[in-house]
Amino acid sequence: MRGENHEREDLSGWNLRGADLRGVRFAGADLSGADLTGASLRGANLCGADLSGAALGDADLTGVQTDAETRWPTGFNLEAHRAAYDAVVPPSQGSARGFEERVEEAFFEDGRLKRLPARNQKKLQVVLGKLAEAFEPEVRYPEREVNAILARFHPDYATLRRLLCDYRWMARNQGLYWRLRNVQGLKQTLEQVASGEG
Repeated sequence: MRGENHEREDLSGWNLRGADLRGVRFAGADLSGADLTGASLRGANLCGADLSGAALGDADLTGVQTDAETRWPTGFNLEAHRAAYDAVVPPSQGSARGFEERVEEAFFEDGRLKRLPARNQKKLQVVLGKLAEAFEPEVRYPEREVNAILARFHPDYATLRRLLCDYRWMARNQGLYWRLRNVQGLKQTLEQVASGEG
């Protein structure tokens, strides 16, 4: 869809999750209820577009064109969204530690996980690395204990437990879980991300 013209089209309820919509012309389009989570709308024309009820989590809205007729979801603040997005965008230059800190600030509050990064593997790895720090290396944990530890971060401990195993931060066998990765090894991964290799 990148660069296409969808002015005045009815795209209400469409699933555009993670789509590359850079520079697309949506002037006057109906995007109400569309799922734009993680989509790149960088430079898109949203003048007069109806985005009421649209899901915009982790969407890149850098440089979008809007006007007084653009309708946003209730309570949505474009400038606040841009600031939050900019706070966690991987730097083109700079330290891996800076990226890790920005991700933690964006996704954790008072030690609790606010939400998971949508469709951004680099940010997700940082979040999972932070969760993995709660487990001691070489210690076997029963599932009940894993659930209790993860519940301190977020009520959906089952999803967190699954992601930790899916992304090889933890392993499981016969009802026991243990940490696989050396959390300090995350630094090397993050340095690659910061330098653009990851």
